[in-house]
Amino acid sequence: MGLFDKKYCDICGEKIGLFGNRKLQNGNLCKNCAAKLSPWFSERRQSTVEEIKEQLAFFLKQASDWSLLIVFGLMIAARILLNAALNP
Repeated sequence: MGLFDKKYCDICGEKIGLFGNRKLQNGNLCKNCAAKLSPWFSERRQSTVEEIKEQLAFFLKQASDWSLLIVFGLMIAARILLNAALNP
């Protein structure tokens, strides 16, 4: 294993650039996957690949739940505005 061997992200499988590697306890993480982690997550180096995958799956689910809630809220707001415009 040399200094300039190609490394791949154990989360997404993409090739990791020269300065893009983030070490995990049992693998590597690319900077794109690291950017998706919570900003309050500070134990990355002690985490395993499986723990990072679980956290990313949790945050993706939370993001989709929030986006559904936002869309629903916008639909309600649009209906209220439309009713107010039609019934002055």
